[in-house]
Amino acid sequence: MSAPAITATLAACRSVTVVHGRGETAVTALDDVDLAIGQHEVVSLTGRSGSGKTTLLHVLGGLIEPSSGEVVLGGEQLSGLDAAARGRARGRSVAYIFQGANLLSGFTAFENVSFALHLSEQRRDDQSLGAAELLGLVGLAGKLDNLPAELSGGESQRVAIARALAQHPALLLCDEPTGHLDSDTGARVLDLIMRLHEQLGFALVLATHDPDVAARAGRVVTLEDGRVIADGGPA
Repeated sequence: MSAPAITATLAACRSVTVVHGRGETAVTALDDVDLAIGQHEVVSLTGRSGSGKTTLLHVLGGLIEPSSGEVVLGGEQLSGLDAAARGRARGRSVAYIFQGANLLSGFTAFENVSFALHLSEQRRDDQSLGAAELLGLVGLAGKLDNLPAELSGGESQRVAIARALAQHPALLLCDEPTGHLDSDTGARVLDLIMRLHEQLGFALVLATHDPDVAARAGRVVTLEDGRVIADGGPA
């Protein structure tokens, strides 16, 4: 199945600056950044550690409010909203996958995904997949009753992917999703994420310092010292 065509803008930053701290200790994490993410698009954010990749992900997903500039998510203006309102906006369209799986250690794989489904009831409809179906989708149909300690690193990250999909996202934000995995396992996890993008049609933004990961995107955005210095095609 081919990926749906890119259409309207799903998320955008307009002249966004993020400054941490004040006075002589202030650090500029993002500096006058403009970026638009289209529906169904795949974008890699590249750059050295400290270039602003993670901060830009957090701004796009409404986790943090910029010091200045505008952020739009799913047609809704996030700038100026309080944390609770940003959380509601985020809950309607965004899911995250982090470098670590961050699973609930006392919950089985099935329970970790079921808990995410419970939290995202407002997004679900009669066609939504259940926890067992989501785990089957990521190749873990035989691991439903396993605790995180009983899973490999790759399997844990697959549970994290299923948990993210439980939120029925229009935008999936991935922060170094293969960073803690060996090269073979990381490649399989990335293959899975790309296949699910094609199958389910969410927009995908991958923050990575790995050129092999970046090259899988249709568009590569490079950051340096909090500024976008390149925005083009695949690396």
